[in-house]
Amino acid sequence: MTDYQDQLITILLKIRLAFSMQTLSEADTEDLLIRQSLVWEEILINKIPINDLNNCYIKAMRTRTTTFPLTPQELIMAYNEITAENYKPQIYECVFCKFEIKTKGEKPCQFHKRVKDTL
Repeated sequence: MTDYQDQLITILLKIRLAFSMQTLSEADTEDLLIRQSLVWEEILINKIPINDLNNCYIKAMRTRTTTFPLTPQELIMAYNEITAENYKPQIYECVFCKFEIKTKGEKPCQFHKRVKDTL
């Protein structure tokens, strides 16, 4: 079993507890969690890094409005929201007027570029 599957089993167990799902025998529960973790791993493995899984679970659980059990797609949506919140675009400044531009390097802004081209 991979570390990713171990993390997913922990999350799947939390989901079962949070939604008061029917309890099964220990053997049945273990078998079910392993099978579910394999399915979830197929969906999530290249979408959410292992270190972010629990944060995505928490965000998804805190923001959801339905009483149905959590789905892998909701973890992906939570991950996308978390990464969007943490994204800060690179902003550069015009070397002449310090106007913010999004082009890398010491380039003039659109106004100063036109002025420079006419000289």
